[in-house]
Amino acid sequence: MTTKTKILIGILVVINILIFGNLIYWIVIPPPPPLPRAQDARAIADMSQMKVKAEMVYEEERNYTSLDCDHDEDMRMLCNDIEKQVGVKPTIHQSEKEYCAYVKLNKGEYFCIDSAGTIEETIINPGKINYCDGTTFICLRKQEPENETADWKTYRNELWGYEIRYPEKFYLIEDKRFSIRISNVSDPWPQDLGPHEKATIDIYRFPNEENHSLDYLLSHQVDFIGGKKIIIGKETAVRKINEEFPGIFTYFVQDDGYIYVLRGASSTEENFAQYRELIEKIEDTFRFLY
Repeated sequence: MTTKTKILIGILVVINILIFGNLIYWIVIPPPPPLPRAQDARAIADMSQMKVKAEMVYEEERNYTSLDCDHDEDMRMLCNDIEKQVGVKPTIHQSEKEYCAYVKLNKGEYFCIDSAGTIEETIINPGKINYCDGTTFICLRKQEPENETADWKTYRNELWGYEIRYPEKFYLIEDKRFSIRISNVSDPWPQDLGPHEKATIDIYRFPNEENHSLDYLLSHQVDFIGGKKIIIGKETAVRKINEEFPGIFTYFVQDDGYIYVLRGASSTEENFAQYRELIEKIEDTFRFLY
């Protein structure tokens, strides 16, 4: 047997071992399936990429109406990969100016994106009425733990038909003719926020004389323009952050002919940064009674 033949036989033996050895290994020890956590992370990454794609579509077409899983090859790839990871393609609803999309993850929670900038996980199905249902396009925000405000006080205004919760150490100053003030200082009605005032929430209302809808005001009314739709309780509201003031304005449009406003503020930018999260938590407890 020549040296060349021996080398050739040796190569064939090595190839045989590699092929059949690996085959036996995969038969005896199959590859592990992807972990649900990893699959959820992949689906969330795809949904986040879809949010970027949605804004690219709007930039090109000036609307979201064509946004779906068959819009183009990029969207098909994202939807197909999401289906591969969690078993279903995302639900996508769109209109000319708004969109929302969500999918149920392996762990049972939902992941939702929308044109208002929300990227959120939630235990509540975003497809419920008044959220991401095709007539509205809003992702649910995460719910605070039930005991988050357990020791807070509750104020009920039967005349205007609402209630709100606030921390035990805060003061409430009531003037039913004009407004309600919740604050961590007791000075009732300073003309301007004083130097020692840290956090204040005013609740007031004014007539909706033209009976405009929330969507109309969001597009045409200067106080609303630049705000984002959010859900508080069962109500759709608009929240706008004023960085110059600084303050947090939350608007509700009700069938009683009034627009209700929650105006949260602090005396300085530094105080606003410190108390902004607390102000939002207080505003998020607002509920209409009827």
